[in-house]
Amino acid sequence: CSTIFLSGLDKVNQDKGEVQVQYLTEKKIRDSLIKEITTAKENDSIDIWMFYLSDRDIIKAILKANENNVNIRLILDANKDAFAREKNGIPNRQVAYELVKNSGGKIKIRWYQSHGEQSHSKMIIIKKNNKTIIFIGSANLTKRNIGDYNLEADVKISLPTDNQEAIKAEQVF
Repeated sequence: CSTIFLSGLDKVNQDKGEVQVQYLTEKKIRDSLIKEITTAKENDSIDIWMFYLSDRDIIKAILKANENNVNIRLILDANKDAFAREKNGIPNRQVAYELVKNSGGKIKIRWYQSHGEQSHSKMIIIKKNNKTIIFIGSANLTKRNIGDYNLEADVKISLPTDNQEAIKAEQVF
């Protein structure tokens, strides 16, 4: 899904400071994401489309944002298929249960409907203060992927919410 909207960023007038792009790896992804999630306030929104979600600090940050009345939606892989092998739903099913239960049902979760394949996407869209912040790349939200154990990389893009590329990213979600 990254090429759908990232291809247009070269057309944005960067001289005006409209767009900021930052390359992040491993723990820097985690730290930046936690900061953006925990500073979200009422009427802000967080959309997460993730293959694996299990990092405890990210889960705590999501629940904190929920307490701040942030609109939170997730699209998760059911973790039932992997490379033509059947799996048992770990970690997403357990995490989804926890998020829905501890948010009183306010956190909305949809399951990507797969037929032997995986929803391997890793995209987070945070809208706050008339700005859209997008994290996209290779990092799952697990301790191994964002805890300095794997070589993972994401791009963090900040742009005005009314920017066409921000709108395209939201449409992809």
